[in-house]
Amino acid sequence: MMFWVPLTILAAASGADQGGHSVVYKRQPSIVEYKFIGEVLSTYVGAIDAPPTRQVQITGTYVLKTENRGSKWVVVGLTDKLKFTKGDKGASAAQAKLAVKGVWTQVVAGPSSYTLKGAAILPTQLNAPLWPIAWVPIAPAGSMKIGDEFIQAFDFPAQAFLEDDPIGRFTLPLSFTFNGSEYPASKGLYSFSLRANHDVDQPVKHPEDPALRLKGHVLVDGRLKVSRSDGRLESANVIMSADLWLEGKNYPFGFSKAKGSVTATLERIK
Repeated sequence: MMFWVPLTILAAASGADQGGHSVVYKRQPSIVEYKFIGEVLSTYVGAIDAPPTRQVQITGTYVLKTENRGSKWVVVGLTDKLKFTKGDKGASAAQAKLAVKGVWTQVVAGPSSYTLKGAAILPTQLNAPLWPIAWVPIAPAGSMKIGDEFIQAFDFPAQAFLEDDPIGRFTLPLSFTFNGSEYPASKGLYSFSLRANHDVDQPVKHPEDPALRLKGHVLVDGRLKVSRSDGRLESANVIMSADLWLEGKNYPFGFSKAKGSVTATLERIK
């Protein structure tokens, strides 16, 4: 399953067509390693089940591999060098397996997918720090001036948090605002702010009650730096919170509820 909505440039009043910075993600093979620190804390209360709060930390090296696949260039997130812990103890084998069950593949200026052996699967909430929200290639359609923004839409897998409820996904618009060159200019970096402030209210096709609605709110806030020479991510610091629930006229206290808090920090090693 592909997760994407076409990318759109929202130009500032001055207009990017009057000049600006060319931010280009070069279509060339590369393997970049990042020091990664991530954490997810989630709770879920269902109509029947209410599992314990889940908390997992992810540390180590996250590898982003850019490669050509036919007419497209993609970035693949490789997790072999990551370690998973829960509190002061290591995460169970089952928890670690859930967090890296599949592989994220992000098309440059296109969709993303999460697959296992080539087949689309649903990511879990334990995998959320690794979602390509923090590392999507910065590839706007035109030049940018300070204050310009572009929207990259991410198809948010709501069921990752509302665990037992097969409710699909909703579109989360991610706004990337161009902050200009990082000081001093000799660093050779561009700076971006990443934000989302999105209310969710949509019908869902739940097998137990087709009249349920998915409601909630998702916040994302982050800072990213990318190389001016090839567009590769230099660093990212992103936080996300999700508060989601299902409601219907037959459930005065709600059908199910979930909350999640996610952090992801990437710092380029080489």
